[in-house]
Amino acid sequence: MKIQSMPLTDERVLSLFSLHDDAMIAFLAEDSRYYTRYTDAEQIEAVWIAFSGDVPAGCIAYRTKEDGVGEVKRLFVRPEYRGRGLSRELLKTLEHHAKAQGCRTLYLDTRITLEPAVSLYRASGFRITRQQGLYIQMENRFDHRKTGPRRKLPQAGFFISSVPQKAPGIPARSPARHCRNRPCTRDPGYRRVGRCGPIAA
Repeated sequence: MKIQSMPLTDERVLSLFSLHDDAMIAFLAEDSRYYTRYTDAEQIEAVWIAFSGDVPAGCIAYRTKEDGVGEVKRLFVRPEYRGRGLSRELLKTLEHHAKAQGCRTLYLDTRITLEPAVSLYRASGFRITRQQGLYIQMENRFDHRKTGPRRKLPQAGFFISSVPQKAPGIPARSPARHCRNRPCTRDPGYRRVGRCGPIAA
């Protein structure tokens, strides 16, 4: 397996992006229209492909949001190549690039129901900093031992005004204090991350 930086216009990049879009639209169902609107506004700066032999097996993309802050975009691995550690290696490659560019904080947005992705990000040092319905924002601060209070990150992804505040099956309310320090038994959306609260660690 090798990981290679690729131009955004390369047909192999576009093919993987298309597969990623198809998978996300099918998964998101009724929210897919927001995903389409979101991806139309992307400003990707760098893309890497993981090759298995000569086959483009997965991809990841990066963009700078503001000084010292970068965003992880379009992490995708073809189903037949999953379980081989490609996602982790792609993420490591992106993080190395981000640090070289002076990035101090990486963030991303995903759905809480994408449990393999959430587990990968947690294992890579990301933590949940915000939750809105089924959508979460996660960040990884490279300089957390050297900086002051946590900075407020720009809004990303599905955290836009057009997204319903109340996701199906999950009350759109602040987490109850009854389960602040133990697994939640009442709010299924929070229980998936092991603790209730939008900043569950």
